Amino acid sequence: MTKSITAHKVTKGIPYHLWQNAMRMSITQYKANVKKVNSPDMSKRNWLIFKLRKEGRTLKEIGEIVGLSKERVRVLEILCCRSLLKNIKKLQERKPKNGRIRQQK
Repeated sequence: MTKSITAHKVTKGIPYHLWQNAMRMSITQYKANVKKVNSPDMSKRNWLIFKLRKEGRTLKEIGEIVGLSKERVRVLEILCCRSLLKNIKKLQERKPKNGRIRQQK
């Protein structure tokens, strides 16, 4: 059985500013990809789902808010989590600016 990925697990222990920057990067990348394939932009809906899950809402509650099944809400949460993890890793690999020293874990 594989481990499930959730909004809580992705952001646990990650500084707020870092995962917020990663989220902005993900939204920008998503919008660029949507333009390439000429499909509707659903980034606001997808990240609303992520934020509501982070707040502790259930899949059923979110599904009722955005008009999707709870299975589809779960798929979109996983999609956002994967994108966020990828961008957090990119941000952590960047060299520090202005001589700031990054804390090592």
